[in-house]
Amino acid sequence: MTNNAKIVSDYYKKNLTLFTDRIFREVATNKDFVTEILRVFLEDEKLEIIELIPQKDISIYNQRSVTLDVYCKLSSGKVVNVEVENDAHGEKHDHQRRVRHYGAMIDAKNLLPNEDFSKLPDLYMIYLTLRDFIGQNKTIYHVERKIIETKSYLDNGYHEIYINAEVDDKSSIAEVMKVLSTTDYVNKNFKTITKMKEEKIMPVEVERAIEGLKEEGRQEGRQEGRLEGRQEGRLEGRLEGELKAFVSLLRQGLISEEVALNNLNISKEELEKKIKEYAI
Repeated sequence: MTNNAKIVSDYYKKNLTLFTDRIFREVATNKDFVTEILRVFLEDEKLEIIELIPQKDISIYNQRSVTLDVYCKLSSGKVVNVEVENDAHGEKHDHQRRVRHYGAMIDAKNLLPNEDFSKLPDLYMIYLTLRDFIGQNKTIYHVERKIIETKSYLDNGYHEIYINAEVDDKSSIAEVMKVLSTTDYVNKNFKTITKMKEEKIMPVEVERAIEGLKEEGRQEGRQEGRLEGRQEGRLEGRLEGELKAFVSLLRQGLISEEVALNNLNISKEELEKKIKEYAI
């Protein structure tokens, strides 16, 4: 293991969780892991996944495309999408409209031309957050369609579920969120998640994620250098690409500020400036 890899691995042991975006993408390729969390979130011990697609891309011509964190088809015929928002710093996001857009894209891809609307499968949009952005002090929020005048519900097969790690109501759902969002807490009732933590599979996933981000930065740097068309431009492009990669790692919580500064050889002020610049 290289020195940098060891630094990152050591940092992981103290800071990283399964909720970290890149880490979740990796562990979500494990069918047993996804089955375990869905059985708890949907309160269905017999739930079975017949198709699992992590990082599923959906695009419609001339419309904003989406990349789904976890897309599943169940044996019951239901479709489930799990999205993880790991922003712990209170940045403003329109979470509900994001879920709405993702759901619309999934529906658009799940109905064939001239197919009857009744063929559209039930869709469960599960949105996981660190913070209780809804702010009503619940671990889980089920959002359904309701007739205001009669206070009765209408079921069109579309279901929104928001779950956060901030409110601990002592339920199994809260326990899963605690396991996902903390560095050292485990619960033996959740065998797959616990196994991943205890066997330290995550550091391997961390290294994969970091190498992926670095390669993205190198490719971007090479492209910027080619556009410049001269040696100075190639050098500047490569350095800028590496800087963007490390800033991305830092923003996702994959490395510490100290690790970023040691690798980039820039001042703390310069790093903070770049973080703000790339956030625009």
